[in-house]
Amino acid sequence: MTSVWGVVNANLMKDHAPTFLRTVNTIGCRMYGFHPVVRVGDERVLGLSLHAFCVLFVPLLPLAWYLVETPDYQSYRFHGRVPWAAVKQVLGNGGAWRMVGSIFGGMIVAQMTFVVVVAGVIALMMRIRSCG
Repeated sequence: MTSVWGVVNANLMKDHAPTFLRTVNTIGCRMYGFHPVVRVGDERVLGLSLHAFCVLFVPLLPLAWYLVETPDYQSYRFHGRVPWAAVKQVLGNGGAWRMVGSIFGGMIVAQMTFVVVVAGVIALMMRIRSCG
């Protein structure tokens, strides 16, 4: 059986990085998730990350998977694009879609939590204002 790193490395499209990785007024493209694939040395970890189109920072359309290194979880060093078939082979049958679903679901839950907290703060401020 081929190792996870063997599958990713054999299918890796080197010198491919996202052409657009920016949001303007919360609309654009971002990287989401990180699934570790291989450890390089003592500190470096390479993994799969999803490039997706988002609105209000909620990913709506998965665009491509990339092999990345993220030393500080805020920036990415791209090593190449990984075809969907290789990601499916690495994450298992349905695993790639489960990861996409968990990323999207997590972002939606985070957005809804934010909305509920803001609504609660506004309601509290209105109540304090009406009492005083």
